[in-house]
Amino acid sequence: MSQLGWHGLDAATSLVQVAPRAGEQLLRHEDLVAEIERLGSRLALVLLPGVQYLTGAAARRFARSPEAAHRVGAVAGFDLAHAIGNLPLALHDWNVDFAAWCSYQGT
Repeated sequence: MSQLGWHGLDAATSLVQVAPRAGEQLLRHEDLVAEIERLGSRLALVLLPGVQYLTGAAARRFARSPEAAHRVGAVAGFDLAHAIGNLPLALHDWNVDFAAWCSYQGT
């Protein structure tokens, strides 16, 4: 169950996804910050990928995003599946509130 569902919220009305501009493949940091600022105090969490799986863009492109999230009272996290151990990360320096990643178990 997703966190939204756990809290009784509907993803159709509570999940905001920010996409690249038309004709572009990479999300611009300034567009992400603008959306964070637009949502303001209505925003609870900013969750970013460690590696964007379609483009290979790395988390460090969004290293300043946690400060934008914090300015509006939101928590900032990174999903580091496929990034942890593969890319240089500086979560403390980026002021990230939490990170998560996956694990695979052999059976």
